[in-house]
Amino acid sequence: MPASKPVPREADGTVDIKQARKRMRGHRTDAEIEEKAKREVRAKEPKRIQVPKYLPQGMAEEYRLVAKKLVALHIFSDLDYDMLARYFIARAAWMKAQNHATVAIREGDAKAAGSWTKTVSVYFGQCQSCAAALGLSVSARCRLVMPEPPKDEADEDPLSKMLRERAERRKA
Repeated sequence: MPASKPVPREADGTVDIKQARKRMRGHRTDAEIEEKAKREVRAKEPKRIQVPKYLPQGMAEEYRLVAKKLVALHIFSDLDYDMLARYFIARAAWMKAQNHATVAIREGDAKAAGSWTKTVSVYFGQCQSCAAALGLSVSARCRLVMPEPPKDEADEDPLSKMLRERAERRKA
């Protein structure tokens, strides 16, 4: 029996109607699928990225940089602040434990090397699970169904179009 393909994760709870129809064929009608998509709650993207206070100062700048990239992909909200902070903390602990393991291996201390290797494995697992939850790993991004950016409804509105052209003429 061939291995089944994993079901793609849906970023920010987005329901892709085409994919949902394929997955739920025979289970739900199109009207039920569309109703589910309408009832779906979406988290808003943060206007300002606030670094959690418990995150060490040395990680704050990189935190902001990664958070901005995730916001640009429409897969980050206020609810993800702690998960991203946990990722950075686990990554720092993993790197520190890896350095200790490397030193123990170089010195030939098998007992310390074994202990540090187990610690490295634990921290790497934490780091990897946080990265997958946030879409930071390649495999996690491949499984995500990215929501389309919201279309500006004002583009079709003649009054908005006229006001935009008027503002552009004033700038020139």
